[in-house]
Amino acid sequence: MGVWILGALQGVLGWYMVKSGLVDDPWVSPFRLCAHLMLAFLTCSLLVWYGLKGRYPRHVSLGSNLKQPLTFLTFTLVILTICYGAFVAGMKAGLLYNTFPLMGGDLIPEETFFHKPWYINFFNNPVTVQLTHRFLAFSTLVIMWVYGIKRFQITSSNVEKKWLMGLLGWSLVQVILGVSTLLMHVPYDMAITHQAGALILVLIFLGTQYFKEPFMEDLT
Repeated sequence: MGVWILGALQGVLGWYMVKSGLVDDPWVSPFRLCAHLMLAFLTCSLLVWYGLKGRYPRHVSLGSNLKQPLTFLTFTLVILTICYGAFVAGMKAGLLYNTFPLMGGDLIPEETFFHKPWYINFFNNPVTVQLTHRFLAFSTLVIMWVYGIKRFQITSSNVEKKWLMGLLGWSLVQVILGVSTLLMHVPYDMAITHQAGALILVLIFLGTQYFKEPFMEDLT
C-alpha cells in the first residue's frame, strides 16, 4: 500500500514541479525537481528492497545498518550528491564551467560566494551548486571506497563481496559519466545516463545492505 501511495504522490509532485515553469520562468524550480527526483528514487528503492525480501526472505533492518557511522556517512553523501545533481540540472549549472578538474582555471571560482549572506549561494548560485556537486561526488567516491574495502576485508560472505565489488566498480563508472557529461557540454543522452547511473548506485548500495553480515547466511 505504501508504494502505491508514493506512486500517487509522485504524480502530484510531478504536476507541482511542472507548474513552477508554466508562468514566468520556463525552467522548473530546482527544489521541486529535487523533491520529485528523490521521491522517484525512494519509490524505486522500496520496490527493489521488497523484491529482495520476496526473493531472499529474511529479517534485515536497514535502520540497524545505518546506525553504523561509516555506513551512515556513505549513505548521507550519496543522497546529498544526488540532491545537488538535481540542483545542477534545475539551474542548468552544468553549462557554466565545462572544464575539469579546474573551473575556468580556478579551483574555486570567484563567483562562488557572489550572493550575501554566503550560505544562500549553496541554493541560488549555479556556480556554487556545480562546485558543491563536484566536491560531494568525489567525497562520496572516496568514502564509498573506504567503506567497500573495509567491508570486503571483514566479511566472509561471497554474496556480500560480489555486491561490494559491484558498488566500487559502479561508483567509478558514475564519476566518469559525470565528468564526461560535463566536458561534453551536457548532452541530453549523457545527462540521462548519468542520472540513471545514480539510481543504479543507490540500488547497489541497498543490495550491499541487504546481504550484509551478520544479517544473513552465505547464499553460495
